[in-house]
Amino acid sequence: MEAVTDEMGMWLDQQVENQRHDAQALKALATAMPAPETVEWLTGIADTLAADADSKRRILDVHRGDDREDCAGCGLDAIGLPVWRIDQCPTRLALALAYADKPGYSEEWQS
Repeated sequence: MEAVTDEMGMWLDQQVENQRHDAQALKALATAMPAPETVEWLTGIADTLAADADSKRRILDVHRGDDREDCAGCGLDAIGLPVWRIDQCPTRLALALAYADKPGYSEEWQS
């Protein structure tokens, strides 16, 4: 059996990290705004982006292959076989859709 490279996992890790950095940059930009309502609005968006990135990170931490070909987060079926290979995990495929417009997204992940 051919070993599964976790290209999607590495790509998703980078997208979540980029989102976290975007949230930090937006928060820094907000502090430079003169109008208090603009600061509040941008800070709220930055906080939401950061919380979203944190939740995606936690989901990805569960749905990892951990040097296996199957997804640890999806579990086993009734007879003890892995439910999904790591490159077919429906949870990770769904998370990838949020970043479909980013470089590196594979059309194969659109199932």
